[in-house]
Amino acid sequence: MIFGLRKNGDPRFPISERLYPIDTIKIFFKEDPLISQKVIESYQNGQSIADIAKLIGRSKSFVRLRLERAGIEPREKLSQATHVRQIKRGKQGARPYYGFCYLEGEIVKDPREFPTLVLIHERWASKKTTHEIVKELNRKAIPSRKGKSWSWAALQNIVTRFEEGHLKISKGGKYEFR
Repeated sequence: MIFGLRKNGDPRFPISERLYPIDTIKIFFKEDPLISQKVIESYQNGQSIADIAKLIGRSKSFVRLRLERAGIEPREKLSQATHVRQIKRGKQGARPYYGFCYLEGEIVKDPREFPTLVLIHERWASKKTTHEIVKELNRKAIPSRKGKSWSWAALQNIVTRFEEGHLKISKGGKYEFR
């Protein structure tokens, strides 16, 4: 038998003659204007869809549908909004160079690390090797960014920035990124 056709060529779906299709029953719930008004007011007062859903004991889809019916445009998601604000202020995902930190989205001198960075720059400018600078920092018990003793690789990354000209430090603690 070919799907959709009976033996005699009748195009109806092959259903037993004894079974009759059941009528579909649609149930419509009466719209509660108080709930819709509460949803709209809460959303306009800055609450999120998830918070409103918890407040009224309904799903987020229910809340979103009520807002759509009222003609209210949804706000952008918080994670997207935060990301856009951070990019506009200059903060990115990576940590800044050693000696610097973020303050209100801007890269500024880190008061704990910058004096050490100036010391490293002075030793590098006076032609000391990376190994000698590491020994001096560890002898003076100056901690690295993670609070541990200095390694050759960590100091080499800082010195490479000086050599390649990505970071310039002049007398008086003035610096310039390139």
